[in-house]
Parts: sequence; C-alpha cells; structure tokens
Amino acid sequence: MASQQTDLAMKRFFYPLTSFVCAILFGVVMQLAIGMAVGRCSEPAYQYQLPIIQDYPLPQEATLFGEPVPLKDLYVIERLDREFTIIVWDRPQVLMWLKRGGRYFPYIEKQLAAAGLPDDLKYIAVAESSFHSSIKSRVGAGGIWQFMPETAKDHGLEEKPGIDERNDFHKATVSAIQYLRNLHRIFGNWTLAVAAYNCGEGRVKNEMEIQKISSFYQLKLPPETERYLFRILSIKLIMENPKKYGYFLSQERIYSPYNIDVVKVHLKIPADIADVANRMNVTYREIKELNPHLTSRNFPSGQYSISIPSGKEEAFRKALRDNTVAEVKQTARHPDAYYTVKKGDTLINISIKTGVSVQTLRSLNQLNHGKIRVGQKLALQP
Repeated sequence: MASQQTDLAMKRFFYPLTSFVCAILFGVVMQLAIGMAVGRCSEPAYQYQLPIIQDYPLPQEATLFGEPVPLKDLYVIERLDREFTIIVWDRPQVLMWLKRGGRYFPYIEKQLAAAGLPDDLKYIAVAESSFHSSIKSRVGAGGIWQFMPETAKDHGLEEKPGIDERNDFHKATVSAIQYLRNLHRIFGNWTLAVAAYNCGEGRVKNEMEIQKISSFYQLKLPPETERYLFRILSIKLIMENPKKYGYFLSQERIYSPYNIDVVKVHLKIPADIADVANRMNVTYREIKELNPHLTSRNFPSGQYSISIPSGKEEAFRKALRDNTVAEVKQTARHPDAYYTVKKGDTLINISIKTGVSVQTLRSLNQLNHGKIRVGQKLALQP
C-alpha cells in the first residue's frame, strides 16, 4: 500500500515536469524550424554587389586663365570640390561637351590666339550655354556666349525683326572676346573680369569697394557668380584630360566643324528661306541649322552674314536674285505702299489681294505672332 502511494506521488511530480520540459523543447525546435524557413525564403534568388563609386582626387595645384588658383585655401578647395564633383559625375553632359567641343573650339581658339588672350577663356562658352547657339536664359541672355540685349548692342550685335546676332556663333565670339578684353583692362586680372562678365561690371566694383577686397577668391559675390568661376575651372580640368576621369571617345565620335562659307548679304526686301534653299538645292532645315540667328522664315532686309554649305555661294546669290525678282513682281501687282486691314481680313487673304507673300507681310510689319487688327496699316513694300 505504501509502495503504491509512493508511485502515485512520483507520477504526480514527474508527469507535469516532463510535460513542461517537452513543451520547452518543442518550442525551441519550432523556433529553429521557423527561423530556417524564413531565412531560406528571404534569401534572393541571385547574388549581387553594389557598385563601388570612387571619388576623383582634386588637383594639388591649378591655374585658370593663366592665373594661379589658391588651392591651399580651405574655402577655395571646398567650393571647387562642390562644382567638380557635380560635373565629373554628370556623364551624359560631359560627353556632349567633348563631342561639341570639336565643332566649336577650333574657331574660338583661333580668335583668342589672334587677340592674344588666354586659351582658357573658351571654357566660358561651355559654362554659359553647353554650345547651344540659340539657347535663352530666364533673364533674357541669348546665344552661345549668353549676351544680354543691352550688352550685345554695345558690342556690335544687332537684334531686330527676323535676326538676333547673339545667336550668330562667329560674330558673337568676336564680340565676346572684345567684351572680355575690355573687362580685363578695367579689373586688371581675369578672374575678376570673368566674374564681371557673369554678374556685371558695376556689381563687382561695388562689392570690391564695400569689402575692401581685390581678389576674386576672397571676395563675397552672388552665389551664382562664385560658383560660375569654379564651374569653369572644373570644366577645364575635365575637358583638358578626359581620360583621367573615365571619358574615352574615339575621334569619330567628336563632331567636326561645319564645312561652310560665311557670306555677307545686303537685302532691300526679305527673301523666303525655303524658296532660296530649294533653288540652291539644299534644305530649309540646313539653312536654319547653320544660321540660328535667323529667327523667322525669311532672310530679313538689311546687312548681315549668312553661313552656307561650302561651295554654294554662287548658287546662293543666284537664288537670292531669283527670289527677289519674284517678290518684286508679286508686290508690283498692288501699287500701294500700305494696306489697311478690314473686318474679316487674315494674312492669307491679304496676301491674295495684294500679291505680297505672307512671309513678307510678317517680316515687313514685325508680325511675329501673325495677329492683325482692323484699321491697322500693313506695309507692302520695304
């Protein structure tokens, strides 16, 4: 009897303990199983490695426009670092600079050498426009050299209906070199002269006077201007030695200069570009691409220069004469010098009535948007 009671007591003690231990072991096993299952599910179906981006070192010393850059100055090196890092990793843009540079640098370099100015000034054109001839800024600057209208006028670039010579690469380059040379005479060094090219002669002079500083690198100027010089320096560093920064282009991928003749014209009346192009066996697009300073569909009246495919000058002048004769004959159908717009008139029906082409009406009357009003007098002859 005592033995039975002892067995019963042991069972009451060990059975719960055994169940408790088993429950713990079961839980551990399940946790391990779940962990292994989750681990297997979370593993990617493939192995990959993140790309390694290695920073490009900045130069220990550098010059810009033939003047030393104080790279020992902490503020100078950090400002350069910002612009250099942004530009060196802008791979598509740098590639396009290198390609377009083959087309535009030879002429710029030739003009700079003839003027006795530093070759580095050519990088201003890259910083200003990325070699886009007809680009305009939000403040109204235009062309590869980004002339403001008043500055352009002061340096011989004409802007009138049908033409904007800021977009004439050859003429604007000569004007930009003249302007930069004048700024250098005023400030005595190139960094200040180029800063003035960006933000204006008056602004640089005022800041120099207020801050009692005569060095660009120590002068506090508008952020855009401060970045501008370091952007130019960064462009120079990369374009002078592109392979050092991972840019490899075969010569075939670099654009060649246009094979053109630059001719001067003096037109008494406008001439239709498409008609002239067809008569000389080239396309309207080709003429417009070579002459981004032509802002309408006509060669406007007046004196200016035109770029045409090389060897086409004789055909071009003949096409101009033929077009002019045709326009004169059309204009002669209407003896009056002016036409007064009537209710219901459009440029098309005015052209039919007078024999003066729509393009000529637009050019003679500066109708950039083609809008006319009742009672308006339209010139029919130049």
